[in-house]
Amino acid sequence: MIVRRIEIENFRGIRKASIDGFNQLTILIGKNGTGKSSILEALYLVSSCASIRDNVRGGVKLDYLISRRGERGKWNNSRSVLWYQMDTSKHIIVRLYMDEKTLEFHIFDRPPLKKSSKRGLKKENWGIEGEQVSIKFKEVKPP
Repeated sequence: MIVRRIEIENFRGIRKASIDGFNQLTILIGKNGTGKSSILEALYLVSSCASIRDNVRGGVKLDYLISRRGERGKWNNSRSVLWYQMDTSKHIIVRLYMDEKTLEFHIFDRPPLKKSSKRGLKKENWGIEGEQVSIKFKEVKPP
């Protein structure tokens, strides 16, 4: 399945953006700080619904996204850096438009529990559920 279009909202430096015209090989070119890495990170983030762990790096994908930009810590204490202007009250939304279907992902923050929980992340049939994050996705009708 090839992603033909991506829409991203409230992720890192992207308030709202969309890109069309993806092909089998797509090259992103632009000046530093224009969002090329953020687009790839958004795709990586939603890929955690397929597999929570990154088998190449040997860790949890959400933790890798936090640590890859200057060793900021782990998801539980540094996750706000992924939200546009660190506003975790809004959902991060990623829509992937493919030939056969469109998937919409909502990533939202949850306040920490009063007592520490050893639950960790659980993969559910609708996404990921964790102590301080939920990633939910659904198939939506194309526009």
